[in-house]
Amino acid sequence: MKIMLIALVLAFAAPAAARAGDDVLAGQVVCSTCWSEAERPKVPYGNEADVACAQQCAEQGIPRALAVAAPGGKFELVLLEAGTFPGGEKALLELVGARAEARGVIRTADGKRTMRLESLRVIATREETLKSAAGPRPAIPSLVLRDLAGFEQSLERLRGRIVVVNFWAAWCAPCGEEMPEFARVQSRYGPWGLQVVGAAADTPEAHETVEAFIRKAKVNFPIWLGATTASMSDFGLLPALPGTAVLDRDGKVIHALTGKVTEAALAAVLEPLLRPAATATARGPSTPSQVPP
Repeated sequence: MKIMLIALVLAFAAPAAARAGDDVLAGQVVCSTCWSEAERPKVPYGNEADVACAQQCAEQGIPRALAVAAPGGKFELVLLEAGTFPGGEKALLELVGARAEARGVIRTADGKRTMRLESLRVIATREETLKSAAGPRPAIPSLVLRDLAGFEQSLERLRGRIVVVNFWAAWCAPCGEEMPEFARVQSRYGPWGLQVVGAAADTPEAHETVEAFIRKAKVNFPIWLGATTASMSDFGLLPALPGTAVLDRDGKVIHALTGKVTEAALAAVLEPLLRPAATATARGPSTPSQVPP
């Protein structure tokens, strides 16, 4: 099974060309019965018992699903139909437990969403997902990546500031949708001592694609390349894009947010951390600063 899974990862690693009307979602491939919203994400999904359960359900015609992160740490299960997906239901069963970006057409019936699958891009294999979920979290996570110019950058250099680390990728549709939110947050709170960092899963070899993306999105904060699911685990995040961590001035993670975030949600987290600095700046003798509303 492991050999087959590796073959599938290689087969679907290249992103499919987007077509008009396509929907794109990112999440974990699960069995729609074996995956429990009550237990996840506290209990990692994808162990041998989960796979065996998925196999039994498949024999009964119970479909696979994509567990998609929603605000507030919740998840939505979107049922998957093989559609034109190469390998059909058998291939989906082999990918149970993997993190993936799914592309297809979604319909809603009886309050449930179903995607007719056209392609699947594997983000992390089942083994990688379980490994990152099981590993211990460091008290102060380290992140050392290269920026778009190829220079090594480290979070350690940002100590003393409140830092927001957004894990994303140029091929991740939800990531692109939330990027303007981070740009507004950087503009609004940068003078207060905030620094947003975009940690992209794209490799340094894809820097031209990333550069084109950030120009179009008018990104106003640094982008680093080569982030991994293991890095996300260190920050208390699930290995699913997008994910966002808020660090205090000592570099400790104080908030870990899975899924898309909004400017309002970030403001609620950041203002209590930044307002003392903003007040001190406003009272300073030289350059009074207007505190944003």
